[in-house]
Parts: sequence; structure tokens; C-alpha cells
Amino acid sequence: MEDGSKAPASDTRLRDPKLRFPASLGQVGPGARTLLFWLRLLMGLSVLGLIVSRIDVGGASVRPTPWLLAAIVGATGLLVMSQMVAALRWKIILGDDTLPWGYLLRLYVIGSFFGLFLPTSVGGDAVRAVATARSSERAGRAIASVLIDRGFGVVATIAYAALGLILAPESIASLAGDAVSWLAPGLAGVGLTLAAVGVAVLILSRSARLLAFWQDGIIALGDLARSPRRLGRVSALAVVSQGFIVLLWYTLARGMNFALPTSTFLWAVPLVSLSALLPITFAGLGVREGVWLVLLAGSAIPPADIVAFSLLYFACNLLVGIAGGILFVSSGMALPPADGALA
Repeated sequence: MEDGSKAPASDTRLRDPKLRFPASLGQVGPGARTLLFWLRLLMGLSVLGLIVSRIDVGGASVRPTPWLLAAIVGATGLLVMSQMVAALRWKIILGDDTLPWGYLLRLYVIGSFFGLFLPTSVGGDAVRAVATARSSERAGRAIASVLIDRGFGVVATIAYAALGLILAPESIASLAGDAVSWLAPGLAGVGLTLAAVGVAVLILSRSARLLAFWQDGIIALGDLARSPRRLGRVSALAVVSQGFIVLLWYTLARGMNFALPTSTFLWAVPLVSLSALLPITFAGLGVREGVWLVLLAGSAIPPADIVAFSLLYFACNLLVGIAGGILFVSSGMALPPADGALA
């Protein structure tokens, strides 16, 4: 699509404020959303309760110290920095769209709030897609950009896991022995999720509007591939953004005085992050703690400390989510008229 061309009909319809985005929560009533939230919260608390019941909570050695508090503050800052870099990556993917970086960052932070209540962090992506569709001159391309942005993040996460396993090949043997207890149900969960996605795609593929979104995504990817400079910048920013997440976990571990090799975080953090994407519990609660317990089973760290370590990450996400909720209430998700002229 060339500059200055008129938006397609699907884009025009999306700019209607009454439009409900079919792939998000638009077709799900408030009662169903509330029920889904409480079911996922109950599932997360149940999994977490099961984990706590099987470990010696009294064996925890972590204590609240100024150093630990500084680590939590620093980790929360790193999470925000990751979103700042991701917002810049998103803007480059959008190309010549006039949506400013500050607005995209605001949507990222607000998405963190909704990601706590919608199905995994992808729920925040749906909110970002709806907001950009209504603010952009090319709504279909804006929605596709959110999916492309998420894809680059996932690829960068997998790249860190591969790098970590290359630097610490002994970790593969450890995973082969220790991860049997969670790989089977985990793979089953991934299989069921992919099957559900496949069925959903098959059903929704009949929608002309979603077909237009798909075509917009192909065009956006093609434009990105034809610009090596843009593609390189997007890839580099994806690596930097995910690197901040790895550094976040490392900061929390240092705050808790965990004696773990740096390479451990390179491969373990991606596995934890990808596991938490499964739409099973509230914000990955319980799943994240269980995976960390398995991955660090061979270490000398008390299980109670490992659970506390994982919950601190959840606390950082909660802090950013609260900030996003405040932004949503105070500013909403609409693009301010004064920002429309910013590049």
C-alpha cells in the first residue's frame, strides 16, 4: 500500500467507534469475561497452593532487605525499559504510520494492565490492536503490526534459549532428566492450544474482514522484508527488549543472593516466559512457579526461595499493570488530537 492511498473498506469500518473487534473480547459478554477471569484466578491460586503445600515454606531463607527492595525497584524499571524498546520496535514495524512512540508506549503499559485479566499476555495484544485500529489511518495494517511485533518477541525469546543452551550444553542433560514431570503435560497443553488455534483460524477464515487483516499482515511483512535496514532494526530491538527481561530475572536473583551462572538465565528465562503464555491461569500464576521449581531442581536453592523469586516477578508485573490501569482511567486509549501530527 503506497503512501497517501485511501484506506480499504475494512479499515474504514474499523475506525467506527461502535465497532467490536471480532478476534478480541468484542463478542464475549461482560459476564463471560468476569467468569473467565475468576476461573483463571482460581486455577492459578489452586496450582500455586498445590506447589506451596509440597514445599517447606519454613525453609525459606529470603528476608526483606534494602538490597532486595532495590532489586525489585530495578527489576520493575527494567520491565518498563523493555516496553519502551518494544514500543519503538512496534513503531518501526508500522512504518510510515503517524502514531507517535509515546502513544504506542502508553498502549504497551495499558496492555500490561489488561494482560493481567485477559487470556495470557496476548490479551494485552488484543487491546493494543483495537486501540491502534481506531487511531491509525490504516487500521488493518495496524492490527497486523501487533501480531508481527509479538512474533519478533517470541523469536528473540527462542534465540536467547538457544544461545543459553549453546553456552551451557550441560543444561540439556539436566532438562532431559528433571523436566520429564512437566514436559509431558506442558507439551499436551501446547498441543491443545495449537489445536484450538487451528480450529479458530479455520472458523474465522470464512470472515472476509479477517481475511483482509491476513492480507494486510502479508503486505506489512513483505514491506519489512524488502527493507533490510528496518528489518535489522526491528530484530535488534527485539533482542534488546527480551534482553531486558532476562536482566530483570537476573536482577531479582541477585537481590535474593542466588548463586546461579549467568548462562542459566539465558536458557531458563525463555522457557519460563514461553510456558507462561499458555492460557491456563491468571497472568501465568502457578505455571511460572512450577516451571522454575523444575528448572532449578538441581540447584541448592530452597524450593520456597524459588517460589518467592518467581512471585517477585509477578509483583513487578503487577506494579506495571497498576500503572497501566491508572493510565487507562486517566487518559484512555484514544490518540490525543495534538499527537496526531507527531511522527
